[in-house]
Amino acid sequence: MKKIFLYYFIFMGVVNSLGYSEILDENRCVDWSKAGYNGGVDQIPFISSQTYVYFNVKDYGAKGNGVDDDYQAFANAISAAKNYAKNNNTLAVVYVPEGEYLIKSKLLFQDCDGVVLKGDGYKKTKLYFEHSSGDCFEVVAYRRGTWVNAVSGYNKGSTQILVSDVSQFKVGDIAEIQQDNDPDIMYTNPEWNQSWAQYAVGQFFRIVGINDNTLIIDPPLNISFRQDLNPQVRRNNLVSNVGFEDFHVEIRKYIDCRTFYFKNAVNCWVRRVSSYMTSKVHVGVTTSLNIEIRECYFNDSYR
Repeated sequence: MKKIFLYYFIFMGVVNSLGYSEILDENRCVDWSKAGYNGGVDQIPFISSQTYVYFNVKDYGAKGNGVDDDYQAFANAISAAKNYAKNNNTLAVVYVPEGEYLIKSKLLFQDCDGVVLKGDGYKKTKLYFEHSSGDCFEVVAYRRGTWVNAVSGYNKGSTQILVSDVSQFKVGDIAEIQQDNDPDIMYTNPEWNQSWAQYAVGQFFRIVGINDNTLIIDPPLNISFRQDLNPQVRRNNLVSNVGFEDFHVEIRKYIDCRTFYFKNAVNCWVRRVSSYMTSKVHVGVTTSLNIEIRECYFNDSYR
C-alpha cells in the first residue's frame, strides 16, 4: 500500500546537497533557531484577493480541461505578475482556479520576486506535467558579484568579516561566504572528490552595515571557516518571496527532474501542496536561505 507522508521542512542557509557523515561535533553544529521564512521572525504572507492583485491563468488562455497544453497561458500570467510585482514593490498572485491543467514545459520563475502561484486547494486545482526536460517549477536568480578574499572575522558567531575589497557590497545586500572543501573530512573516499561538489561549505547572510572594509552581517556565522581553505565572500542578491500554495501537482511520465527547485532564493515557500510521482525529489534547494515547506503531502516517486 502506498503511503502519504506529511512534510514540514524549514531550510536556513542551504548551500549544497545533503550527504552522509558522522555525528557532528559541537563546533560544527548549526543554530537553527532562525530557520524558516524571514528567519522565523515573520509568518508566510496570507494570500487573498482582498490583499493582492490576482492574474487568472484563464484570462491568459488556459483551458483547464486536462487535454490542451496550458503552458503558454501559465507563462504569460507569470510574466504579467512578475512585472506588476516589480513595478509596485508588492506580491502578485498567479491564480489557478479549479480545473485540470496539462503543462508540457517547465515553468520558470527567474527573477520573479514576489510572484505567488495559488490554486483553489489540492482537491480542486490539479496540475499535470508531461514535459521532456527541466524541473516542473524552477525558482532561480543569477544576480551575483565576484568573489573577494575574507581576511579575518570568519569564526563561528562572528558578525563582522573583513574583506579584501568592499566595492561591490552595499547595506541591504545578501552575500555568501564559502571555502575550499576539507579533504580530510570530505574526501575520505576518493570517489567523493567530484567537480559538482566543490565549495560544499558556506553560508548566506544579510549585510546590515559596512565599516571601511568590514562587512557587518546578520545572522552570525554558523560555523568557523579556515584560512588554509581560502574563505571568500561575494554579493548574491537572491530571488525572494516566490510562493506555491493550494494545488495538486503530478508528473505523469518519468524524466530526470525535481518537482520544485529553488536556487539562489530567499524567503520562498511551498504550502498546502499535494505532490505525486516525482523523479529526483519533490523539493530541491541549493544555495538558498529561509525556504519554508509546510502543510504538504508528498507521495511516491519513479525511483
